[in-house]
Amino acid sequence: MTTEIETTVCTEDTGIFPQTCAKFSNESCESCGRFLGPDRQSCIYCGALRAYRIPVRKFRAFGFALIAVGFIYFFLAFSYKPVFTPLTDLDESKNFQRVRVKAYVAGVYTNKDKYQKDTSVNMTLRGLKPDGSPDPGKGGMNEIRLRAEGGVGTDLIKNGNLPKIGDQVECSASLYAGPGYRLLSLSSYNFLKISGHAGLSAVTTFHPVTVSGLLADPDSWRNKTVTVKKARIVKCYARYNIDISDPDADPSQKLLVFGVQPDQHKEDELVSVRGTFVYYADGNCWEIKTAKEDSEALIRLGEE
Repeated sequence: MTTEIETTVCTEDTGIFPQTCAKFSNESCESCGRFLGPDRQSCIYCGALRAYRIPVRKFRAFGFALIAVGFIYFFLAFSYKPVFTPLTDLDESKNFQRVRVKAYVAGVYTNKDKYQKDTSVNMTLRGLKPDGSPDPGKGGMNEIRLRAEGGVGTDLIKNGNLPKIGDQVECSASLYAGPGYRLLSLSSYNFLKISGHAGLSAVTTFHPVTVSGLLADPDSWRNKTVTVKKARIVKCYARYNIDISDPDADPSQKLLVFGVQPDQHKEDELVSVRGTFVYYADGNCWEIKTAKEDSEALIRLGEE
């Protein structure tokens, strides 16, 4: 005697194979959809493990979702623009906060610690105008000091990431601000990027003068950046110093130039000099102090 088992025959409209129905849907392969029965651990058609195999349909859906997320990520990354805080907004209300600034370098100073192991770097940063060009205004809230102490300063130099005067930089640093002081502290050399170079002439005003003009009224030129367009080398010293005078003037009317390489020049050579006109107290004389970062501090013009 044959016993008939009650089954529900499903139509093609249900989207389920005719061999099974909704109440036997767990007896089908989740990967290929074929009917297997209740006791099989793997599919005899595609070999998929029923308990552990991720269904192909779910895997495809996950893949499409991952691609969509990737497109969204790249779109956001491409359209992202960093937000920089103006130097004038760095006050006590942002003390101890990490800020991102964009400015140009107006000064770079280095010094080694007492054990001569690490080099600390101090930079003077000045703000930018709304059009992105350097704002040469001095002091006030438009100027701030950036410090890279110890190993951070050493890493800046070692990795060739030390800015020069006139460089435009972007940095992320911690702000320390209080009554009468403001300071940015750089915690890693990776947080400072040189984004452009405006050049020293773009951030400094040079005053064209002659040697005799400087010596005639030195106080009016004190601490100003000057350019002597044409001068004659009177004497070359052993290190760092030369004496210059106007080409056709009395050689006794001479002016000291500090911060150059005398061994690369010779007496009676015509040169162009630019730097800061200062009073050298130890030598009891006036001098033009050149900047190491200025590639046009001393230019050879030739001989007459």
